[in-house]
Amino acid sequence: MAFVKIDNLAKMDSDFYYCEVEVPMYGRGNGTGTQLFVTNKKAADCPPPGVPTSNRTFPLMLGLLGLFVLAILLLLSRLYCQHKAISRLKGSHTVTLARRNDYV
Repeated sequence: MAFVKIDNLAKMDSDFYYCEVEVPMYGRGNGTGTQLFVTNKKAADCPPPGVPTSNRTFPLMLGLLGLFVLAILLLLSRLYCQHKAISRLKGSHTVTLARRNDYV
């Protein structure tokens, strides 16, 4: 993701713009393009009708919620496995204490 600030645009600068990236030893790649609409300075900060706007807050919150749920599930899974292991150990081992005099 990249951000570009361009000053002193004119309406005639409205067009599709594409980025190109070159990585040594891997070659070049092009972006899918961005359509730029230049309006006058007094116009509202809204895109022209028909241009979709993206709200990134909802996908971000959804992603964070998914990570939180995944972390909780992993924690619960780990605790369940530990509980089963401890239960198996308690049932299969008998510990007896030996006094020091028993071995002499």
